[in-house]
Amino acid sequence: MESERIRSELVVHYDAAADERDEKGLVEFRADYRQRFAALLADHGIDGLLDLGAGTGHEAEWFLSQGLAVTALDLSPAHVELCRAKGIPAEVGDFASLPWPDRSFRAAWCMSSIMHIPGSELVAVIAEFARVLEPGGWLALGLWGGDDTEGIWERDLAEPKRFYALRSVSTMRTALEPHFEVVDLDERVVDNHSGWPYQWWLVRRGSLEA
Repeated sequence: MESERIRSELVVHYDAAADERDEKGLVEFRADYRQRFAALLADHGIDGLLDLGAGTGHEAEWFLSQGLAVTALDLSPAHVELCRAKGIPAEVGDFASLPWPDRSFRAAWCMSSIMHIPGSELVAVIAEFARVLEPGGWLALGLWGGDDTEGIWERDLAEPKRFYALRSVSTMRTALEPHFEVVDLDERVVDNHSGWPYQWWLVRRGSLEA
């Protein structure tokens, strides 16, 4: 299946690049997002979160430094090993089937990962995020946006070149709103080689099943 090929190629890329990516440390332009989310969780008495697509664990480690318990998930076994080396409980897995029971977490953080999910899976993945959150739970979701195109990005500097789905604000809102209330949306142009805008969504899990 196409989705299986996409996942396997992502694992090949991210496993091979894990040490190089780990050396880069925190993503600087997301600093205010991290701080805003940590402050919101503190205000609501939430002491832990799920980091979905945690990469090599730098943001999970930062949240740990703020006194939060963090559980991480990533598709790449090499990334998961680097998370565990930082003292972060981490599991290998993908967004289509999260390895936790319903309502396991009060908050989740997912940055720059959901763009690798094909459009045909987006609705189901958002529903899966909602499933593992308690009613009233918070999700911070960041992604490179675009005009609803998807495929292998030919200008990608990585090999194998990665699959990206560049979603519009409208498409993301349609996927999120059956399960979440949109509390905030920040869209900005970030100075990088892609030229894509970055969307940061702050949403809250509804109290009733969709």
